[in-house]
Amino acid sequence: MSDTGRVTRRTLHAVPTVRVVQISDTHLGATRAGSVDPEDGLAATLRSLAGSRPDLVLLTGDLTDGGQADEYRRIREMVEPLGAPMLAVAGNHDDPAALRAHFGGESERFLDAWRVVTVETFVAGEIHGAVDLPALLRRLGPDTGRPTVLAMHHPPISTSDKDWFELIGGAGLVAALAERTDVRLVLGGHLHDVYRVSCGGVTYAGCPSTWYSLEHVGDLYRHDDGEVGALKVDLFADGRFELEVVPRDRRTADRADVSAPRSRRPADRDTRLFDRFVMLRWSTADKPTRGDDSVWRIALDTATGEVDVVNHATRSDAVAALTQELLAVADDERVFLGVDFPLGYPTGFAERFARGGANWRAAWTAITDEVVDSPTNENNRFVAADRLNDRAGMSPGPFWGCPPGEAVGSLGADRPPTLFGLAEQRIVERRLAGSGVAMPTVWQVHGPGAIGGAALLGIPVLRRLSEHATLTRRVRIWPFDTGCDMIPTRGSIGAIVVAQVWPGAFVPDEGTHSLREVAQLVGVCRHLAALDAEGRLGERFAPALSADEARAVEREEGWVVTP
Repeated sequence: MSDTGRVTRRTLHAVPTVRVVQISDTHLGATRAGSVDPEDGLAATLRSLAGSRPDLVLLTGDLTDGGQADEYRRIREMVEPLGAPMLAVAGNHDDPAALRAHFGGESERFLDAWRVVTVETFVAGEIHGAVDLPALLRRLGPDTGRPTVLAMHHPPISTSDKDWFELIGGAGLVAALAERTDVRLVLGGHLHDVYRVSCGGVTYAGCPSTWYSLEHVGDLYRHDDGEVGALKVDLFADGRFELEVVPRDRRTADRADVSAPRSRRPADRDTRLFDRFVMLRWSTADKPTRGDDSVWRIALDTATGEVDVVNHATRSDAVAALTQELLAVADDERVFLGVDFPLGYPTGFAERFARGGANWRAAWTAITDEVVDSPTNENNRFVAADRLNDRAGMSPGPFWGCPPGEAVGSLGADRPPTLFGLAEQRIVERRLAGSGVAMPTVWQVHGPGAIGGAALLGIPVLRRLSEHATLTRRVRIWPFDTGCDMIPTRGSIGAIVVAQVWPGAFVPDEGTHSLREVAQLVGVCRHLAALDAEGRLGERFAPALSADEARAVEREEGWVVTP
């Protein structure tokens, strides 16, 4: 499977023309000890969706647990206040005839530039699904290039090896879609798992259940307290789209299922959040170099206490080595990956690239689109900063800083007279300044202590890492993907949590290295591992924030792990 496809985020002046909400695996009528009532789970999800104003609601199967008519009637009553038409498709727990009786037999909609098609995968008496590929291709007709979404219960690409979660004919479907230009997105349910994989230019995405989530490892699975809720899909006239998980309202009294199978992790590791701590010291060097102004990677294995220190001559070498290291980590090991550059920007910046409902992904996509970084460290970070200023309609600014006498476009050496209403610092920098920790502004690209250039060169690397075909299910960007949760690994057997760390706030581990900066990174790993062993690391992932601050931090600005 290749990772050639990708979800394209919103860009400057791109306004969504269509909004689709996917709701899946509601399982009304089911009971299971220790979990929320399925109807309560759906109700909580619908509270989160209030105000979303969708143009279409997709109900992708296992709507009920036993196919009872009154349960379908109840689901329709609950979803109708969203004010949008519904397309429903059966799952293995459904009664297709009863479902059609309450939701009708319509199987596709044309919404402005887009076509949305539901696909039946129900197999009577079976848990797995099957697709009639020739019939589906006949329904799709000639490839006109019109952007199309397919929605089904059993996905053609599964995160599980268990036959229950298989779609017979799925591999053929994936191959057939790779030959077309119209189908851009395939939405599935069944797995109770959130994932996103690109193959052959098509994105395959999994919708969470509104009831409970499953963690899949090989042919094993377990109930957990991972992501539950719905999926919001914004579709643009130019064929682009944006996916966003809408978490179930937290006021729902979620309770872990005490009868669920445990992780394969040994019992003496269950109290810790992480098995391995990795820190990256990033660099903006313009040529291969080692030593002070270069990339360093420090890794601490908590099982052995051993620390591994590696110096890379180029960013490209460092990324290749890090990717291989993460691929070699066992499926059930949890990794903390700390970076020394910011992952977000002050509130309002992303809005310049995604009108309405902007989040961190819009900024990440804009940066990735502009930055070029060669295998030998030559890069265009100053040109990229100038182009981002221009694209955001804020030139000159908010980015600033370049070598004296080497101004690029409107990017000057000094701070511009205005930041166009954006804050100089994020909430976290202002908060830390109050406790005596001074951090530079994210807008400064060059100069003593500048971190803006490192962010421009580092964010595209993290984006590609998070979309890696094998690692995408494990990588979580804190706090954007996780929320400000004391357990950022929640619901994942082998999470890789990426977070910003400010090494200057930590005490160096003297004697471990001649370079103070490297000794500081060793100190970060050992300090965080010690906090984890004491059960106190989780507090660092859940700062005290007001509701408005939490919204800004989790959606756009990010936070910093501190001692």
